[in-house]
Amino acid sequence: MELVLAGYLYTLALLTLAWVLRQYLRATYDLLSMRNVALMGFIVFQLVSAARVVQRPVSGDFRLYYPTETGITFAAWSTVFLFVFMLSYRWRWPASKLVPRAKRLNLVPDERTLWTYIIVCLVCGAAFMRLPIPLVGLVTSKVGLALVAMSAGLVGWIWATKPRDGRTILGALFVLGSGLLLATLGEFGRRPLIAVSACFIFGAYYSVWRYMRPHTVLKRVAFMVIPAVLVVGMFTAARGGLREAHNKGPIAQLKAVARANPAQGIAMLADGQGAANKAMWIMERFPERYAYRPVSTLVYAFYFPIPRNWWAGKPDTLSMDLPHLAKMEKVNRDSLTLGPGAIGHAAADGGLPVLILYAVIAGVAIRYIDELVVASADQPLTLLPLVAASGQILGLARGEAGVFASIYAISAIGAYAFILVSAWVLARARLVTVASAPAASFDREAHEQDFEPYGWPERDPDPPAPLPLEVQRILRGEADDEIQIKRAA
Repeated sequence: MELVLAGYLYTLALLTLAWVLRQYLRATYDLLSMRNVALMGFIVFQLVSAARVVQRPVSGDFRLYYPTETGITFAAWSTVFLFVFMLSYRWRWPASKLVPRAKRLNLVPDERTLWTYIIVCLVCGAAFMRLPIPLVGLVTSKVGLALVAMSAGLVGWIWATKPRDGRTILGALFVLGSGLLLATLGEFGRRPLIAVSACFIFGAYYSVWRYMRPHTVLKRVAFMVIPAVLVVGMFTAARGGLREAHNKGPIAQLKAVARANPAQGIAMLADGQGAANKAMWIMERFPERYAYRPVSTLVYAFYFPIPRNWWAGKPDTLSMDLPHLAKMEKVNRDSLTLGPGAIGHAAADGGLPVLILYAVIAGVAIRYIDELVVASADQPLTLLPLVAASGQILGLARGEAGVFASIYAISAIGAYAFILVSAWVLARARLVTVASAPAASFDREAHEQDFEPYGWPERDPDPPAPLPLEVQRILRGEADDEIQIKRAA
């Protein structure tokens, strides 16, 4: 039975991945989107992780009483979550009503302007991350990381236009390396590294790669993803050493990462870090042993930005309570956090009805983000704030979902607000032109954007905004000579 159950979970993971690739190869959906990032996280941290637990039940603090029976329930819940999530994602009405109704900009900033913003985002982001700011430091540090990731995305945007230019390559290596270094030293966790790496890839994709043939794009994305996975794998393998070195200074942290074995870290990532096992442990104990925490994950998303100095009785998250509930030994329970992912949160927050509620909210919210991404596909200064915290979207399936959702909102809104303010300052300092800055900082009427998707083919109502019809024809080789000439030019 264990083999059959594990096979079902692996099959569900492969079918989800194949469906994503099929949509892209049919030129009806972008390869890189927040929906696909969230699905990749769910595949690794829930489906694959659960399959490995079913095959080899763990012992210790999170030992399962009935691994097979709980695994069957977990597989059923995962299937329901995926189905409801995708059904909600296809529901266009909420997203289309929430997307700002304003005219889209048709101007792409020139290279000089982009380099100006790269420097500003990198320097200011580093300052926000490293300088302790009383009371609001929690928010400013998240915005600072988003700005650092944005600098990587902007340099990726430029590099994709001329990938063989020596000066551009050196500049890209410097900015990307600086971003990864700041992400490693600034916050403890893998999501900052993922944010910087993913933003660079998103920038290159929406700048040039998006309009290439699918097999070329897949090769280029894979070429960029592999080094990013190695870096994250090294960080994962070094987590124990990094916890000890975190307060010893940046040199000690870098040495801990340099000594790590990336193969070991990648194996830990493939295992999903036991997220599904913790979710199953919760399913066995809520509500029989511990009382439900009604929709606490959703509520905490609004609590998170409030400093504990302002609210002495601020509730703890499930990830903070889990080490105490499991009575873990030989660890500091007060400083350890263990996120059980989407399924585990639903099991603790109210069971199957809450699981469906969370799937609906996730589908509608991520659909809204993707509508904004597609509407801003040719505008790097409005696109990249939306993807600067993509590590939080990837981690929704593994960690404290309410916290990650709140961090994403803070990062995206804060980064875009910074771009608007900096545009106003830079334009008056004559470092950029008004035409190169976001219109919202200069023209109130222009900010009433009219985000119209590229069009919805009747045969497939699923994608939020398929590629332009002209691009689809080019990808299928159906473009006429005039279009091919324009593309070649």
